Amino acid sequence: MKNVLWIACAVIFLGACTKKENINEFNSSPGSSETGKLISNASDDWVWITNEQQVEVFNPATTTWNGSPIWQWKPEAAKSYTPYAISKWDGATDFKLRNVTRWGGNCFVSCSVQGLATIATYPSGTKQWAYSVGNKVYPHSVELLPDGNIAVAAAAGNWVKVYTSSTTHVDDTTNCKFNLIGAHSVLWDPTISRLWCIGNDYLKALIVGGTSSAPTLTEDINYTVSLSASATIYGHDISPDLNDHNIIWFSTNHGVYSYNKSTHTVATAPGSLGGKWFVKGISRQNSGIFVVTQADSFKSPFPSGGIDNNNDTRWVDFYTQAGAFSYSRTRTNAVIYKGKLFRSSYN
Repeated sequence: MKNVLWIACAVIFLGACTKKENINEFNSSPGSSETGKLISNASDDWVWITNEQQVEVFNPATTTWNGSPIWQWKPEAAKSYTPYAISKWDGATDFKLRNVTRWGGNCFVSCSVQGLATIATYPSGTKQWAYSVGNKVYPHSVELLPDGNIAVAAAAGNWVKVYTSSTTHVDDTTNCKFNLIGAHSVLWDPTISRLWCIGNDYLKALIVGGTSSAPTLTEDINYTVSLSASATIYGHDISPDLNDHNIIWFSTNHGVYSYNKSTHTVATAPGSLGGKWFVKGISRQNSGIFVVTQADSFKSPFPSGGIDNNNDTRWVDFYTQAGAFSYSRTRTNAVIYKGKLFRSSYN
């Protein structure tokens, strides 16, 4: 494994569619939604959230998200999901919009800790492929590969699998597996043609080999990052940098970081963002604004009306390019596990 240089301060160990507007920035504590000075972000994306049983999409330029979402979805009989598939849904842990020829263009993948992983058309939400990947394996992330196969990361299953969903067999469950303790996130990287994944101890890039009907997964050790090198173990999420395809962003129990694929170095995210614990979702707009979902239990001070369960939040928080908290968005009684950019491109 290539040595990785960590550029970070020491941290304390703890186990375990485009809009054309400006949005408002203000300086206050996370959980606020008042307006202040304007930030220009004409090329920025909408944001999806996992809110209880639904995936919902909102425009961050809208100061209140209490109205109807731009788009919303959950598996239902009217969308061709069986009662069994619906029973394996307990709200989403991940969602990715993609454009893949095998599935007719615009489509998406989503998963739930109850076990369901699925591919559906967008915007109809009609099921194309669905499978319960196992009892109590707790799928936390999904990705749709360019060939139409679905990748799943299961936190308690301790694996990343690629299912041969692209074949002509209905709900084909043939798969290959890569063992990864605490697997929490997967992301396809077209720049290096690798499948990124993060678990308790490592950030890894996997080579998806073989064929679409008989895939294989092999670690590319050139990109392996030992998270324990700086005591920032227990990975949560991975996202691309839209302005620099050489950079990916990831979060752990102890902070938010960037990884440089050329220099193989890790750097702490700028400003106060870098030290945020238990960030469940991290992504970055074209404008440089960070979109963040952090479990309320680990915000200081604990926000009034927050959720004290170590996983969820009422708010999606937005941070400036410099990593300073800027503003939040919420909807009444929201229970948000993750919120990220709503875009179909991989990077």
